[in-house]
Amino acid sequence: MEVDTVIEKFQRSQTLHQMKYVNYLGDGDSKTFKGVIDAKPYENFTVLRKQCIDHVQKRVGIRLRNLKKKTKCLVERGKLTGKLIDELSIYYRLGIRRNCDSQKAKATNTLDNYKHKPAVSNVVYKAIKSLNEELSSNNLLTRCIGGFTQNGNEGFNSTVWTLNPKSISSGKIVLDVATNIGVCIFNDGHALILYIIDVTGMKIGPNSYNMCLDVDARRVKLAEKSLSEAAKQTRMSLKTLRKETQEQVINLGGQLYGAGIAD
Repeated sequence: MEVDTVIEKFQRSQTLHQMKYVNYLGDGDSKTFKGVIDAKPYENFTVLRKQCIDHVQKRVGIRLRNLKKKTKCLVERGKLTGKLIDELSIYYRLGIRRNCDSQKAKATNTLDNYKHKPAVSNVVYKAIKSLNEELSSNNLLTRCIGGFTQNGNEGFNSTVWTLNPKSISSGKIVLDVATNIGVCIFNDGHALILYIIDVTGMKIGPNSYNMCLDVDARRVKLAEKSLSEAAKQTRMSLKTLRKETQEQVINLGGQLYGAGIAD
């Protein structure tokens, strides 16, 4: 269904919008992009594939954890810990995002002034060297140029499914309404719902007005708070704990979902 939907979007872009989609931004699963290429939506024009750097970061973490399982010496204390895996994954992503257009430090001759954290142990370095070289291939990094991410899409999806939970069966009309309201909330906040209420002819009371303003204010405050260093450290700790829990579940029951798992 996902493959057919994306192909249809590419095939109708010229008819509906008089434009061609130059790039395809995916999450690592090659089925959809292959479907677009095979469909040849544009004559004498090739669509380029771009990689979501968040999914590439996730791939680094998965590969490092799998390596840790296979290499007993990395399990020892002070070696390839969960925190180190998360740091390596984050640094890999930051290396792409911050240098997707140029190597600034090298270009400005400031490499000698940059202070690195203490290097990892030789055991860890030797174990992950080949993996790092593979994930630093020109083929992969070329698709990461631009620092693209699907965070906006994921955030919008979360907004829509909050209004129309997947656990509750609903038809196309309900989904269309939830999507339209989700666009309003995602772009302009809950205050825009007041305009929807006004168009439908319903009366807007002071409680509704104040509630929307309060929700939007708390939303902005929470976003600003999430940018603090303490909040970032808390998120990293919780993410590490969550990954370790997921790893234990997979070890017990096997992996049930993942890109290309149905191949």
